[in-house]
Amino acid sequence: MFRSLRKMLSPAAAIRTPEAHAMKLLHIDSSILGPNSVSRALSADIVARQVALHPGTELVYRDLASDTALHLTGVHLAARQGTPIEDAALRKDVACGDVYIDDLFAADIIVIGTPMYNFSIPSQLKAWIDRVVVAGKTFRYGANGAPESLLPKGKKIYIASSRGGVYAPGSPAAALEHHESYLIGVLAFIGLRCHRRSRRGYCARPRRARRGDC
Repeated sequence: MFRSLRKMLSPAAAIRTPEAHAMKLLHIDSSILGPNSVSRALSADIVARQVALHPGTELVYRDLASDTALHLTGVHLAARQGTPIEDAALRKDVACGDVYIDDLFAADIIVIGTPMYNFSIPSQLKAWIDRVVVAGKTFRYGANGAPESLLPKGKKIYIASSRGGVYAPGSPAAALEHHESYLIGVLAFIGLRCHRRSRRGYCARPRRARRGDC
């Protein structure tokens, strides 16, 4: 009997024990090129790997190119302060931002697919960022003025990026890189530290250069 008990309590037995908490994964794509997008392919590969590592993962998918939030207006900011919204479409759009924040709180793993457009992230992804970086919701300013995250700790963030060209430090175009650096920085501002990046690019050549999302 004691031998059986030791076997049950062994590390190997613990590994086989099902996870008490089902992982929740938030998958975000922002490329406008649909099935021709490389960043979408990269993000899908990361998601597939995470699902394989964590069976039973609950997946939430947000395609920001096909279901785009409106860009911020003064009405959005007023709504945050409690001003009633009379327009039904705008009221629905404001509620969408609350859903995005709920997504962040619930997710254990966050995968973001982002191409580089004109040296930065797609405007659709910027609209999402403007909905989730909200003082009093996802962060607050501490006594010394530094931002403090209000999100649960321990989330893993994966960025799947694609770009056309070389923007590494020391390269001629390094000063134009406002893509990964911006996304990593703004996520860190609300306490989301990038766990890993997956990147793909190309060097354009006449008649061979792949246009768009690379």
